[in-house]
Amino acid sequence: GSTEEWLDLRAGAKEMVYGLETEDDFGHNIVPLTTSRGRPGCLNFIENYLFVYSNRAENFYGDVRDESPCLFSICDPYHQYQPDFFTSTVPVFFTPYGELNRDVSFTQCPVYYHEMQDKLDYLDSNNAQFFRLHSMVQNCCGGVGAWNTNSTRMIRHKDDLIWATERKRVREQGGKRRQKQMVERRAFPETCKVEHLATSVEEVLEGKRSQFINRRLSYGMVQSGSQALATMQKSAEGSVVIFLQAFFGRHAALMWLTFCAFLGFLLNLVWLVTSTSDWIIVQLGLMDQKLLDKLTHPIAEFIKHSLKGISGNEYFTNMPGLMEDYVKMGIEYTVWIVSIFVILAIFIILTELLKGVQACGCFRRCKWPSEMRWWARLLIRMHQITFFIWFWLPLFWIGFNYYTVFTRQTYHFSSVGMFAFIIIIQVLNWALTTASSLRSTLAASMDTNEVVSLSMDNVWRSAQGYYITAPLILYSIVKGVQDYTRYHFYGEDISFSVGEQRAIMAKSLVKGWTLLLVLGSIAAWIHFAVNGRQNYALASCIIVTIIALDVLHPCAYLWVGDSKMTDKEAEALTCCQALTTAAWWERCIYRLILNQTLGGFIKWLGPACFILLPFIIFVLPFMGVNLAFMMLTGTTNL
Repeated sequence: GSTEEWLDLRAGAKEMVYGLETEDDFGHNIVPLTTSRGRPGCLNFIENYLFVYSNRAENFYGDVRDESPCLFSICDPYHQYQPDFFTSTVPVFFTPYGELNRDVSFTQCPVYYHEMQDKLDYLDSNNAQFFRLHSMVQNCCGGVGAWNTNSTRMIRHKDDLIWATERKRVREQGGKRRQKQMVERRAFPETCKVEHLATSVEEVLEGKRSQFINRRLSYGMVQSGSQALATMQKSAEGSVVIFLQAFFGRHAALMWLTFCAFLGFLLNLVWLVTSTSDWIIVQLGLMDQKLLDKLTHPIAEFIKHSLKGISGNEYFTNMPGLMEDYVKMGIEYTVWIVSIFVILAIFIILTELLKGVQACGCFRRCKWPSEMRWWARLLIRMHQITFFIWFWLPLFWIGFNYYTVFTRQTYHFSSVGMFAFIIIIQVLNWALTTASSLRSTLAASMDTNEVVSLSMDNVWRSAQGYYITAPLILYSIVKGVQDYTRYHFYGEDISFSVGEQRAIMAKSLVKGWTLLLVLGSIAAWIHFAVNGRQNYALASCIIVTIIALDVLHPCAYLWVGDSKMTDKEAEALTCCQALTTAAWWERCIYRLILNQTLGGFIKWLGPACFILLPFIIFVLPFMGVNLAFMMLTGTTNL
């Protein structure tokens, strides 16, 4: 059928059963409507309908606007646009000279729940401030990721046809290859539940960029705790599917190159920390060991002479060779940093050379980054679709500390060295967070008279999410692999969820996990008191206690947050009735834990530890590792 007949054909659509006749009674070929039943299918139908409507003769402008791309804005049922949404969004797609900027693929506004106070947001369903902070940093290279709402996209079509040709999802019985078929045109990928992330990946692979509009242009209605956890699970599950599809799709080479570059950097860093053999340039035969010693010996002697006061410390006096090892490590680290900058410079030169080659007309069909900002956008997208790989980090840290509590272990840390390390880490971390927050606040106040600040509640909720979502992400990995298998091998529609089984499972996992962390900290202190008091066991007990306090509020909220017993009902109960009534106990726990006094104490416990840790390190050097590990929370909750 033609484009004009599309709606009529849509109205009389019937389910096509594979294996039956592909022609109707009049000899017309039957076109399968494989549109998904999930959100992507709905968006594609709306986009196709608006396209057909705008292509009617009475809606033509009669100028170049009829051939221009269209803007498609998405607002979910939980949000409502403000009057100045489009007056702030549409100009971003144009240059200062009024010409259409085809390099901008979409814009994204922050989510904002004005009814949800941060101090009452126990599951961090708001997360608006950290979303803005990370988006502002990513916006420097045009790498902001699209969200499922408040985004406006530029959609380009090659022709005016409503139909498109694509290969079938699965092969026919007895066939070696997937055959082509006619389907409805799709502007949004229908291969997963998170089409916004899939579209963001495709746009970056095509060389397009995005723009973050740092204004509260859309207000949202507050979601319940169960809905927030279900959204987290859905997002992680969709990332697993996109990861498998992107790394084994038609742009696999570029994704693999980006991932391998990051993996090579990570392995090189691990080798630097763990290697005790000769330098790699000696192992590769690029330099003789004697020549290397001749070059590094004067530097080592100069550093030893400069650190003469520290080398007389009792710590180094008992271990004479330790200062020499530290000096060697410092030199190796410096050489490693210099080599990283050299490799980066070579990479920049190669990128610019390839850009020049493409400008001369060669390899124009090859989609290859022509600028370093393109590479930065690729790294951002790779992080967004591979963040689930690091789900084991909080599990490892929690397990390691419990292992230290319940087994007799000894660790060797220099209190002076760890003190210096923590001071440097704290200065860098808080300087980055504060500078980014102040920059966002200043820019917003100058541009829109709107002040945006990063409160301590935001920092605290981010730390909570780091620990409570670990088992949730593991569950999402399993379900994501299952969905990818169903889609890849059987062609099933995986763009929607049937029922609420996964949402219920997500809530149950987080409930059990947080309760286990709270009870585990109590067991750790009992074991420490009964089986001897070791310094490293004490440090681990403190760490697991801090973690338990971080997850205490989400745990209580999930278990007793729906307590409905009123004060009148509680007063009407006798003492025996109250002690035997589950609702009364839920009410007591709710009032004991979910209150502003305890919440304020726990919230400021973390910053207080950051201030006291440099001094505690002189007694318990092992505590410094906890702070270094906690620095990861700022990058894993993007």
